[in-house]
Amino acid sequence: MKLKEGETICPECKGKGHFQDDHNNIQTCEKCKGYGKLDWVEMVVGKSSWRVEPGVYVKEIDLSAMIPNFEQSTKEIEDSIRDILKIPKELMISEDE
Repeated sequence: MKLKEGETICPECKGKGHFQDDHNNIQTCEKCKGYGKLDWVEMVVGKSSWRVEPGVYVKEIDLSAMIPNFEQSTKEIEDSIRDILKIPKELMISEDE
């Protein structure tokens, strides 16, 4: 096994990536997830299990909280322009009128 700089052999499986349990079943090493080596961060927090298997990977993400409310954004822009240019509020033209 070739180690890159900063990597060490997994102390749990001794670099094999697996071990035999008490019933002679081969088990993937939980510490290194079968890779047999770890970097210093993985030694502390463990290796993340990003094993890609055939299939479709879809995760629904709700972006509604990230989309600004247009009216609120417009109001914020008007307020910041008024503050920067020191325009009195009574001189600003409002669409409400």
